[in-house]
Amino acid sequence: MALTPSPALPISGTSTQKGSTLFGGSGNDTINAASDIADQTNATLTGGDGVDTFNLLGNDAAALTIAAATKPAAGDKIVGGDVITDFQAGIGGDILKVSEAAAFAGVAALDGTALTASRIYAISGTYTASTNTFTFATQANGGFDTAIVVVDSSKNIDLADETLAILTGVTASSINAANIVVA
Repeated sequence: MALTPSPALPISGTSTQKGSTLFGGSGNDTINAASDIADQTNATLTGGDGVDTFNLLGNDAAALTIAAATKPAAGDKIVGGDVITDFQAGIGGDILKVSEAAAFAGVAALDGTALTASRIYAISGTYTASTNTFTFATQANGGFDTAIVVVDSSKNIDLADETLAILTGVTASSINAANIVVA
């Protein structure tokens, strides 16, 4: 399913269909992604021009391959997750609203240190569209793409009930607290 507005109008749309593509066009858009698809085929979201708000309304459609749940490392992978293709990071940039009761902790460098419980992290890596796979990088800016993950109270990246977004073309260090809003 693809939903595209006329060039002059902002969009407020919701994706709940497998493999949905939502494009906001020009203007300040609100795009809702409610991914609940069991085969990791999630939405592709593009805000277009303007300051766009992406509401992630929960995501249990991803799989995680990770050596130690509390210490993700370079080479670990996520398959699935909503993909935002044109997220503008930094002050005055786009906004990612998540439905988790957690605070933005910043960039996780994946240096072997356990992640803090109940926090949202930006993790660098590389996204491969053909396999819908995000591969973690070791350094804070070790990739051209960023995964936004929520670490649960047990210090796990629990994709069964946590929010996940892949931001393509965005380095993790460019994300700040103004870009991540807890709804």
